[in-house]
Amino acid sequence: MFCASRLSMEEIRETFADAETVVYWDVEDFPVTDAVTFNENIRTALGNVGYRGNVSIRAYYGGDNKPSRSDEIAGITFVSRASKRGRMHSMLLDMHLLALDNLSCAPTNLMAITKDLTWDEDEEETQFATRLMLLNSECYNVLLVVDDDLRGRLTKMPHSLKYTAWCWEDISVYRPSYPTRPIHHSIVESFRRQPPPKMYMYEEEDPCHRCGK
Repeated sequence: MFCASRLSMEEIRETFADAETVVYWDVEDFPVTDAVTFNENIRTALGNVGYRGNVSIRAYYGGDNKPSRSDEIAGITFVSRASKRGRMHSMLLDMHLLALDNLSCAPTNLMAITKDLTWDEDEEETQFATRLMLLNSECYNVLLVVDDDLRGRLTKMPHSLKYTAWCWEDISVYRPSYPTRPIHHSIVESFRRQPPPKMYMYEEEDPCHRCGK
């Protein structure tokens, strides 16, 4: 057992390079005109940073936005949930079931493409960010896709969540002459909210009960 949140970004890239990536995508929050092309964009973006493992995509859509026949052929699993709350709960349930099935604690990449996942924005009180933190403290590498309001989104992420993020505009449109890259780690860190202050100057972080680091 190890904790992805305790690894450096270099260690994460190395540890999770060949791991499976499971994508949880809210189609209502981030719609596309062509799911087949989007499927290819996701795989290309992951490959550009060295993630070479299998990729599976679960897309959660509202009742009126049914996927077309070509979308279904793209190899994406579509889940119908009319409300935002229903889609977020379905994502969390699917993540939970994935973790239950992963008895060997095999390294796994989880990509969340959804809005309102932070504590500040979670009007449905789904505790989405909390669940990502718990998974991140185990064998799961968290990948996020955010909209263009980088400061507004990244500053609201939990300070202990270690993640890689892409801009939606970059990952949703295929640009042959412009390889899709994640937001630079230095930018992510510059927006990271500060941890709660320690009560005592000599207080140190306790070793993880899972990995011992």
